[in-house]
Amino acid sequence: MTEDELQLIFKTSRDKVPAYEVVSIIHDNKKRSISSTEVIKLRVFDKDLELYLHPTDGALVSVNTPVWTVKSDPTSLNGVNYELLKNPFQDVGKPYQDMSTQSAVVLQKNKLGLLQIYGKILSDYIVHPLPYRLSNRLFRRRRDLNMTINNNIKKDYHIIYRLPEPKAANNGIRVVNRDRASMNNIINSQFKRAIPETIFPELLIILDYSLYTNVGNNHQSAIQYLLSFWNAVDLRYRIINKPQIRLNLAAFILSISEGGTPYLDNFRRSLSEVDADQALEAMSKYYFEESRFSFESYDMAVALTKLDMCNMVEGQFCDPSTLGYAYEAGACNRSFIDHNTEAVAIVEDNGGYSAVLPATHEVAHLLGSPHDGLSKTSDCPGYDGYIMTSAVTFGENSFHWSSCSRKAFDEFFNSVDSECLFDIPQEGSRVLTTLPGKLKSLDEQCEKVYGSRACSYDSSVCTRLECYVPEGGGFCKAVTAAAEGSSCGERMHCIRGQCIPDTSKEFTSKYSSIVNSKLPNIEIDRHKIKFEPWTWKH
Repeated sequence: MTEDELQLIFKTSRDKVPAYEVVSIIHDNKKRSISSTEVIKLRVFDKDLELYLHPTDGALVSVNTPVWTVKSDPTSLNGVNYELLKNPFQDVGKPYQDMSTQSAVVLQKNKLGLLQIYGKILSDYIVHPLPYRLSNRLFRRRRDLNMTINNNIKKDYHIIYRLPEPKAANNGIRVVNRDRASMNNIINSQFKRAIPETIFPELLIILDYSLYTNVGNNHQSAIQYLLSFWNAVDLRYRIINKPQIRLNLAAFILSISEGGTPYLDNFRRSLSEVDADQALEAMSKYYFEESRFSFESYDMAVALTKLDMCNMVEGQFCDPSTLGYAYEAGACNRSFIDHNTEAVAIVEDNGGYSAVLPATHEVAHLLGSPHDGLSKTSDCPGYDGYIMTSAVTFGENSFHWSSCSRKAFDEFFNSVDSECLFDIPQEGSRVLTTLPGKLKSLDEQCEKVYGSRACSYDSSVCTRLECYVPEGGGFCKAVTAAAEGSSCGERMHCIRGQCIPDTSKEFTSKYSSIVNSKLPNIEIDRHKIKFEPWTWKH
């Protein structure tokens, strides 16, 4: 691969490229509507995998979601000029999720008709299509060799690698604490407000120029990346019930020139470093004064940057360990006294999904959740490694919320400070989907995770699907709740964590031949495809 291709996929130089594999992803090639399910099979790092991908439901994004570009312009308000893009989602694909494998991707067909998958699979693996130059060469090669196996079965080549863990010196997630009279604004428990079944935090997403150039330096690549990135963040919130939390991307802002995000650009300490304290404060003032984006159109603004965020220590040293920065309980906040808004956050990302967890974490701060392990969250030690620990950790708990975080969300939602979160976003072209549990039985869901079967088949699976772990002597372990629509008893199914009567008609998948039958024996050409004189190690 060329240097540009390596940078596009791995976001690093050739000497720092992580171990990866070129794999063929097998899928059904029949034309289907965007509301249909995608079942794909692949073998990666000596594991046979099957992903059940269904379109992201809820209100994450629609074809009506506005996308703005911004660039420096001294003659315009606040020194920047915004332009609204026309039909921004026309060629960027659609977001899909698989809850049982913690996969969140964007699917798209390229001009060769090949399926392209961008995003995260199995929690911490990155998938990216083979560069067009190489996929085109492969496409011609297969056609010349007449490698057609089945008109309805197709395999498209992708690169998969594991998301590198952050260095110990660069894993801090910070928060500006807010007192707010010790939450005296919480509504009296005897008169609790009627919290809706689902809360839709509306996010204004900003991509600064340093990251815009890193993810492809064009509108389509930037939107595609933001879709898959925030699809992965949204997946972390989908395990929360009562109320459910479904992110809504109210608008995208793409900085296409230096100076497009003055609250970041004006506080650089070097070409690659930014003072996080000054930048967050400047951002809070900027979005209070920015009249082109009304307070009614979003609940919080989150900026993604490739700049190395740092915090000054005693005025002499700028500590570069920060990966994210936000105001605690800042969502909805507008201060006409201080002329600022604390509904802002900044997250450092490398263009390769490195900041999915920090972004999840910072949005949670804005929604009122403090760090675990503090005096007010002493029941949840930071070393347990849940999402709201103060340092990025990798483990089973890093995909889950502690009881303290769930309690903090509930308290914030019951406070007068969360008023704006109860707005229901405007529906665009929302996609209706088949419930995943109608296609995958409980045993099949466990088969995908542990190669085993479910331990229980009652109502408990709706909140905690336990599967047998063969390697551990047969004990049961839960990874997530059963997929929506899973059976939890005779004529009962799981909906939003509850086991309720199933009044739907019996569902038969038109893709059952793919889901339930064994695919033909297809050779996986991993590591046999050499386009450049360069090798990699595992």
